[in-house]
Amino acid sequence: MCLLAFASSIAAAEQPEWHRLDAQELANERVLRPRAADLIEQGEEAFRKDEFERAANLFREARQVSPHGALAHRRECQALTALGRRDEAIQACRRAVSNQGSGMDLRALVGALVSAPPTSSELAEALGLADRAREVMSQEPWGYAAQCDIARRLGDPVMLNHCLEELRRVAPNHDETQRVAAIARSTQHGWRYAFGWAALFLVFFGTAGDALKRALRGARDAAIAALIGAAIFALSRPVGAVDAPEERSATAGKLSQWPIDDADPMASVPTAAQRDANPLEYGYFLMDLSDRADQASKRGDHAAAARYWLALAKAVPDRSTGYSKACDSYEALGDWEKALATCKTALYKSGVLVKDYARFFTLVLQKKGSLELSEIQDLDKILQHLRKMDAGRSVADELNCDLGVRIGSVERLEQCTAAVAATAPGHPRTIYFQWTLALQRGNYDDARRSIERAKAAGTSPERIQQMEKATTAATSVWQRMKRRWPFAGGGILVALVGITLTLRASRRRSVVQPAQG
Repeated sequence: MCLLAFASSIAAAEQPEWHRLDAQELANERVLRPRAADLIEQGEEAFRKDEFERAANLFREARQVSPHGALAHRRECQALTALGRRDEAIQACRRAVSNQGSGMDLRALVGALVSAPPTSSELAEALGLADRAREVMSQEPWGYAAQCDIARRLGDPVMLNHCLEELRRVAPNHDETQRVAAIARSTQHGWRYAFGWAALFLVFFGTAGDALKRALRGARDAAIAALIGAAIFALSRPVGAVDAPEERSATAGKLSQWPIDDADPMASVPTAAQRDANPLEYGYFLMDLSDRADQASKRGDHAAAARYWLALAKAVPDRSTGYSKACDSYEALGDWEKALATCKTALYKSGVLVKDYARFFTLVLQKKGSLELSEIQDLDKILQHLRKMDAGRSVADELNCDLGVRIGSVERLEQCTAAVAATAPGHPRTIYFQWTLALQRGNYDDARRSIERAKAAGTSPERIQQMEKATTAATSVWQRMKRRWPFAGGGILVALVGITLTLRASRRRSVVQPAQG
C-alpha cells in the first residue's frame, strides 16, 4: 500500500499544463503525425483522472506511431510507475532519456527506479540522474524533485529538507514543490524514517546474497519476514532519531561514514562486498564524492575535481556520469588528451546524453594537424547515431558543418548548411557556415554578403574580423591570378607552340633517313 501511494504521488505531481518542450513536441506531432498527438492528449486526460491503465495503453500506442519523441515514452513510464509495473516503467523512461534526455525525462526515470526499493547500482544511478537533471535544467524543479524522491525512498529527512529548500528557491509555486512540502510535513515521525531505512536495508541484503534467504527459509512469506525485520529495526532506534541533525551532517562531503582520501579518492572507493553489505552508506559515499568534486570545480581546482569524478566512475563503472564530469574537468585544465579519453569512455556507458556526443565530437575537431580517415569515419558514426535521436538531429547538422569546415569539404558543407538553414536561418553559426561554403566555392560576393548578415545577427567582433581577413586574403589571391592570367596565358601558349614545332621537326628527322655512301 505504501509503495502504491509512493508511485501515485509521483504520477500526480505532473503539472496540468504542458511544459514548453512538451508543447513544442506536441505541436510538431500535430503537424507531422496527428494520430500520435490525439493519442497523447487522450492519454493525458486519462492520466489526470487517475485512469493509469488506460493512460499507459494510450501513451504506448502513441509512441508506436511516433517512436522518436520523448513525451509519449515519459508519460507511459509515469503511468506504469503509478501502476506499480516498475520494470516496464524503467524501460519506457530509458527510451525517453535516449531520445531527448531532458530534466523531465531524467526525473521520471528516477521516480521509476525508486518506486520500489532499488539495488545499490540502481540507487547510484538514481543519484547520478538527479544530478544530471539539475545540470541540464538548473533553473527548473526536476532535478531537485528527483532528489526528493530518493530522499523519501531512503527515509532521510535531512536530504528531503535540503532538496525542498532548493525547490522553494527555483520554483516556489510549482506543483513539485507543493508535493514535496506536503511529504515533508507528513514524515515527521521517527517510525517512518526507521521503517524506510530498514525496509531498504533488508531488500539490499536480500539481493546481495543467499545468506538472508537461508535465514528466512522457514518463513512462509518473505514479505512478512521483511516487515517483521523492519519493525524490529525500527523499534531498536530512538523515535527522535529523525530529528537529530548530528546523525547526518548536511555539510557537503560528510554524509557518509566512510572517509575519502582527498589526495587519492579512487583508493577510498569501497569494495563490492562493502557496497552490498551497506548500500545506503554507499549511496551517501557517492554523494560525498559528487559534492567534493563540485566544490573543487567552484574553487577552480579542476585537477582535484577530476580525481573525484574518476573515483565516482570507479564506484559506478557502468554509468557515464563520472567519465563525463571528469572530461569537463580535464577540458577546463586544458588537458586535451585526457579530456578526449574520458569523454570517449562516457559514450560507451549507460546514461550518455546528446551533449556528451557533441563534446567528444568537438574535442576530436580540436586535434592539432589533419584528421585521419579513421577519425572522420568515427565522427560520421556519431552523426548517424545522433540523427536517430529527436534531440540530436539539429545537433548532428551543426556538427557535420563543423567537420566540413575543419576538413574543407564543399560537399559536406552543401549538405549541412541546407539543413541548418532550414531550422535556424538567421543564427550566427548558420551564417558562418554559409560564408565558409561561399569562400570554398570562390563566390566572394556571397561571402561578403554573409559577413554583413553576420554583423546584423550579432556575431562576435572577433569572428567578424576573422571572416573579413580570410575573405580579403582569398579575394586578393584571386585578383592577382586574374591580373596575371593574360601574361601567364600568353607564356603558356608560346611554350605549347614551341613544344609542338619541336615535336614535328623531330618526327620529320626520324622519317628522312640519311643516304648510304
